[in-house]
Amino acid sequence: MRKLVAAVWAFLAGALFLFAYPPFNQSYLAWFGLVPVFFLARREYPFWSGYIWGLTFFGFSLFWVTRLSGIGWFCGVLYLSLYPAIFFFLVSRPSVKLYELWVASIGVILEF
Repeated sequence: MRKLVAAVWAFLAGALFLFAYPPFNQSYLAWFGLVPVFFLARREYPFWSGYIWGLTFFGFSLFWVTRLSGIGWFCGVLYLSLYPAIFFFLVSRPSVKLYELWVASIGVILEF
């Protein structure tokens, strides 16, 4: 049951983060789309929370790819969702010294 609740929160956070981007342009929602996933990652299921968040965000934001290739969209969403999953898994370790630097470094490395 706890895993289902975490999945629902990750889904809602991904949906809120989606509204921060065009065509909605509600940038203040980016905060509300990331904070719940950070809380979920620090408690339990960091990889799956990040993966569900990524599936939601990329699944809806890359809708335009379906006009080119449905299989390409499916594979792209599955692949791109691995990045937030890995990120939230790696930052779920609060015992790291200089935690803020650790989080920023992991984010930059994964983006690179």
